[in-house]
Order: sequence, then structure tokens, then C-alpha cells
Amino acid sequence: GLLKSVSNMQSETSEKVKQLLMQRDSDRGSVTKNSSKNYAVFKPSPSENLKNIANEMGKSTEEKAIFLELFTQTKKGFEAEAPDKKNNVAAAMTFLMATAVMVYHQSPEPSDKATEKLFNGINSMFDEMPEMATASSKDKQFLYDLYISYGGLILASYQEAVGTKNKETIDAIRVLAGSTLLD
Repeated sequence: GLLKSVSNMQSETSEKVKQLLMQRDSDRGSVTKNSSKNYAVFKPSPSENLKNIANEMGKSTEEKAIFLELFTQTKKGFEAEAPDKKNNVAAAMTFLMATAVMVYHQSPEPSDKATEKLFNGINSMFDEMPEMATASSKDKQFLYDLYISYGGLILASYQEAVGTKNKETIDAIRVLAGSTLLD
């Protein structure tokens, strides 16, 4: 179904994503605008996705609350940073993949041009997936929330580990980020 198709698409594009984000701006050329069907866009509705994701990840009530707060703040920040990409699965996947590449390679945040080019590529790929054309807004909203939550978890964990200079934790988070690009 949809999750398998998304997973396959992630696997097929992870190397291209890594190469794109690691290029210098001068090597990239201009970002091309292409017409889009925007199958990745969805109409949001009230949901408990973030709470459900936090409950799946946390063991104790305290952990669940910490995850929920992290995911909620990450989503608010993401949507404030990119309001024109709100409610778009391709944008959430772009955030997750760019974060994973940045953490895995311990590199600076990719440029706006690189991120926009990655978004356009992922959005175009979703437009070519029949499953995205027929997926419900509820399913798309879940993927959106999942990608943002997971990207936020990777980034926050990495920043915490770097702040405490814990090499073992940094390495573990880099492995997690790398596995995100392979899955």
C-alpha cells in the first residue's frame, strides 16, 4: 500500500538526496519550477497523530509527555518556518531527509536552494505515485506528522548529544539518521 510505496521511494532516492544536499550552491544550478499535481497536499482535520506517535515511542507517562511536547513544538516550528509547505507530505519528507543527511554527515543545514530542489523532486515523485493520488487526507496527514516527528526527534537528540559532547550518543544518533536514509 501507501507505506510500502513511500518506503520504496525513500530507498530509491536516498543516495540522490545525499548527493544533492552535499553539493555546493554553485554546483546545483537553478531550481526549476515544474507543474505539479500536488498529490502530497492534504486537507487537515483534527487528529491525535502526534499523541499516538508519542505513546508508541514512550514507555513511561513522563517519556510519552516529553515526546509529545517535542513533536508538537517541532511541528509548530516546521509550519512557522515553511508556511507555504504546510499540509504537504513531500515537505515533511524533505525535512526528515535533510535532517537525516545533516546529522549523518555532521554537516551544516542545507541551503534553501538545496532544500527547495529536494522538495520539488520529492513532490514530483509523489505525483507519479498512483497511491498518493488516491490516498486519503487522513493517511497523508499521518505520514506528514510521522515524518515531522521523526525528523524532530533525530535533530533534538543530535543537538543534545553535541551539546553534552557525548561521542557515543552522537555516533548512535548518526546511525539512526543513516538508517532513515536507507529505509
